[in-house]
Amino acid sequence: MENQMNETKKPVHKIRMGFLSASIWKYEIGEQKRVRHGVTFQKSYRKDDKWENTTIFNRDDLLVLAKIANDAHTWIFENSERKDDDPPPTEEAPVF
Repeated sequence: MENQMNETKKPVHKIRMGFLSASIWKYEIGEQKRVRHGVTFQKSYRKDDKWENTTIFNRDDLLVLAKIANDAHTWIFENSERKDDDPPPTEEAPVF
């Protein structure tokens, strides 16, 4: 899936909070070319007067990362081409 997400070369949307960001990628799957979205997260930092990126997050990043993930989830739902015509799950979730 990583190669499929990078085929577009540019994310369709980016969410940034401070040094953390989420990139939302659009990709197609299956013979019907169904559109789906994937999300990558990164943290920017300065090293020797140059900006670098990492995908390693520390304790203090996690709440901001959760907020960015939530915002990415909302964006995908609001902008998704996936509608009610998609088949339902094959089995129901168990009730506890």
